[in-house]
Amino acid sequence: DPGERLELAQLNLEAGRNARHETAYDAAGGYFAAGCSLLPEDCWTTHRELAFTLHLALAEAEYLRTHFAEAERLYDLLDLKVATKLEKVQICSLRVLLYENAGKASEANAIGLEGLKEIGTDLISLPLTVLLMLKLAQVKLLLLRTDHQGIVDLPEMSDPEKMAAISLLSQLIPSAYQVSRNLVATITLEMVRLSLKYGNAPVSPYAYAAYGVFEGSILGNYRQGYDFGLTAIEICNRTGNTQMRAKTDNVFGGYNCHWRKHLNEAIPYLANSYRISEEYGDLRNAIFSGGYEVTALFFKGEQLDVVAAQSTKQSLFCLDTHDEAQNYYQMVTLSVIDFQRGTSKNIAEFFGVGVPESLTETNLKKLGKNNITYNYYTYKILYLYFSDQARDALVLIRKARGDIDQFLMGQFNVSLFYFYSALCILSCFHTVTATEKPLLLLELYRCRRKMKIWAENCPENFLHKLLLIDAEICRLRKQKERAVSLYKESIASAREQGFINNEALGNELAGRFCLQNGLIVSGAEFIVEAYGCYSRWGAKALASRLATDFPVILDSAVQSALAESEDLDQPGSVINPDVTSVVRASQSLNSTVNLDQLLQNLLRIVIQNAGAERGVVIMEKSGSLQVVAQGTSNNQDIIISECIASECSNGFPATMVHLATNNSELIIVNGSSGHHEFSDDPYLAKDHPLSMMCIPLTGQGRRMSAIYLENRLLPNLFTAERI
Repeated sequence: DPGERLELAQLNLEAGRNARHETAYDAAGGYFAAGCSLLPEDCWTTHRELAFTLHLALAEAEYLRTHFAEAERLYDLLDLKVATKLEKVQICSLRVLLYENAGKASEANAIGLEGLKEIGTDLISLPLTVLLMLKLAQVKLLLLRTDHQGIVDLPEMSDPEKMAAISLLSQLIPSAYQVSRNLVATITLEMVRLSLKYGNAPVSPYAYAAYGVFEGSILGNYRQGYDFGLTAIEICNRTGNTQMRAKTDNVFGGYNCHWRKHLNEAIPYLANSYRISEEYGDLRNAIFSGGYEVTALFFKGEQLDVVAAQSTKQSLFCLDTHDEAQNYYQMVTLSVIDFQRGTSKNIAEFFGVGVPESLTETNLKKLGKNNITYNYYTYKILYLYFSDQARDALVLIRKARGDIDQFLMGQFNVSLFYFYSALCILSCFHTVTATEKPLLLLELYRCRRKMKIWAENCPENFLHKLLLIDAEICRLRKQKERAVSLYKESIASAREQGFINNEALGNELAGRFCLQNGLIVSGAEFIVEAYGCYSRWGAKALASRLATDFPVILDSAVQSALAESEDLDQPGSVINPDVTSVVRASQSLNSTVNLDQLLQNLLRIVIQNAGAERGVVIMEKSGSLQVVAQGTSNNQDIIISECIASECSNGFPATMVHLATNNSELIIVNGSSGHHEFSDDPYLAKDHPLSMMCIPLTGQGRRMSAIYLENRLLPNLFTAERI
């Protein structure tokens, strides 16, 4: 019976919609296909509305099932059957999604812009730059007539063609993002113009959120941009539009919030976007928000094992939805994490070290996702910096600098590109030719200028990065005191804001600088702190690199106590700082360690590694400095003995020790000439060591003790380089 067949077709349509709402896309596609098969041959004439609706629903289901070829075949069929402009725009909107997902951004933009022209929104007749300026002027004039509350209170949009236009414009933004920042801006401005002039549509909060990104990342008005993001969220809450709240939270959390607030504040928006999108079956938005959440967790210094687990989960989600490009992004993230954890096996091959273009980069270009490609460049620069290959990063920095702002517009990653680019330039500046240096200085200025603007708008996320760049600049200028001060400020800022990753890096750079400039005690303190931060973050490979660069095996008591103080409970963890790192480590030991035994073990290690002939540990007792442990080397072993009574108060040059402890700084003296600032010291009047060194020890902000070392046979033994 034809009537029964039509009734069954209608029932299949309803069942398919219910299945689609539950994200059961295979079942939905089955219902829609069954409904289409029940239609009569002349359905396009006799029951056109039902036929169009069923075939359109089937095409959407095929797209959601990633059956793209079948979806396009159905779009072609529907194009031949459209009866109104609005139906044509519906098909255009679906094609835009299909082509964007397939990496055909230019085709998606062309189809979408043609569809917009059909309903009176012409974005192709004028040159894009001219059109952008025109739309900006129109929006600014409309904004003069209202405020944020007025935007929230706008009436609902009722014109069907304007509603179709703003809906299609919103679908175009992801594909436009792959091609042209100006096109994204123009589309955004037109969405806002339509909303302000004709009332708020269901998609208008997305328009305001996108406009917030435009105000901040293009016009530099980050405060105003942030406020527009909040306005968008308020409209969603007022209207109860949960699905649009997911899209708005994704834009606000992934492109806007971090320019004004701590990165921690962006994560709840992204998590909420992911949850809602998954619930309503908006897989594309779920993929975007999930990916941005992984990025935020990684760069805010979340424990690396946690980030790796989240990234792996996101990668599996991308594979399930056949999103190869976003899966590549998670592969890049996991590769860097594995490198930092020391679990990577082929990181150099993955990033194509030593070749003009890696296989990974080639594959990304084939996918047509420029934003993923430029994120790959950012992570590769990070990898090259931490693997001491900063010189190789310069080519990549030049390659990416022209388009990075366009393809990563608004993303937090763009700030990381400039941060690590600046550090790479500063790291290898002394190795480049004279002709390269002026261009690199210009690039460094560009990086610092951007970081300064971001730090002014959001010191929580960016001040410690700016301070670290400035510290490295002072290092190159040989401004020792200023450099150390800036290192300390950067470390304190990173610690205060919870960026343990950058706290670790700041300590490492400060430590290396101090050790290279003879500030041995301060340098050792920074290195030990860096080791602890890297270890707590989970970056075992970066911690191990410090152990390799400062190789002295610690006394077991020092190892266990330092491991406890740094919460290092991994089997086989060993800390290997240099001589003065051992000194610094001893200062952080808790009171449960046997002090006498510790001092003797510590003295043995210091004498052995410094090449001293004799050494003493001096502590303040009853208002005077006294020897509490002494040791001598007989070329075969280090002999530790109790202090002889006559030497307890005079077995060392008191003037030298007092100066070292009062100033809390290392003193090295070459005594071969016999004339130096401590020549008149009573101890040196009877003993004439050729090499002398005094290392002050401090604890909890007060002077406690010092180690004095000497060698009577070898001059110039104790140097900053040797120590």
